[in-house]
Amino acid sequence: MVFVSRKIVYPIFIVIFAIAFFTIVYFVSFSQQLSVENASVEFVGEKIVLNADIVNNSNHFIRDAEIVVEMKDEETTAKLDPLAPKEVFSVVMPLPVSPDLKYDVFVNVPFRKPLHLFFELNESTVKPVNATVQLTTNMIVGEEYDYIVKLCNVSENDLFEVSWKESVVGDYFAEPLFPRTISLGENECKNLYSTLTPINSGQIKIDFILGVGGIEQNSSHTVNITGGNPHG
Repeated sequence: MVFVSRKIVYPIFIVIFAIAFFTIVYFVSFSQQLSVENASVEFVGEKIVLNADIVNNSNHFIRDAEIVVEMKDEETTAKLDPLAPKEVFSVVMPLPVSPDLKYDVFVNVPFRKPLHLFFELNESTVKPVNATVQLTTNMIVGEEYDYIVKLCNVSENDLFEVSWKESVVGDYFAEPLFPRTISLGENECKNLYSTLTPINSGQIKIDFILGVGGIEQNSSHTVNITGGNPHG
């Protein structure tokens, strides 16, 4: 039988007990160390933005915290500066447009369960501008046609970078196609005027891209051009 001196056992026991005790105290003390208030994901100006107040409820500095936003096809991460005791840090984090408009937001702090928030946007939220195209679907080579695009700001913000681009595969019009950029006040509408003169025949698709900041909407318009020589 092997006997171990109490002088050895007691210090080991005290060390193990102290480690367990302080581990429990740490997790209990820090279980509510961080909270998130006033959180939202919304269209602000010309961007999708995460707004949140990160609150340090503890009496200790919190370091190495981060915000992770998971979307359908990608992930965005932002590291937070150390938070002083009782400090409130306001986060303004631009986000890309998620294809399904769903955002899972995690606030991570070492050694504790992440805080999770979920947001889902309405489709109208990411379509701040309505576009109406006035263009005939039938054209004749050599004739000139009016082409009008009406852009209306349906958001609650002034928009300073609204772009409109069109493109066609092939050489079908005499006029060059080029992007145009305008600003739109809240609830304001503007018309973009131009003309198109067909130079070759064929059935074509005109692709349109409406851009508002980093948000893009795609649409198209089919035109049947007759007369002249078929292109291709």
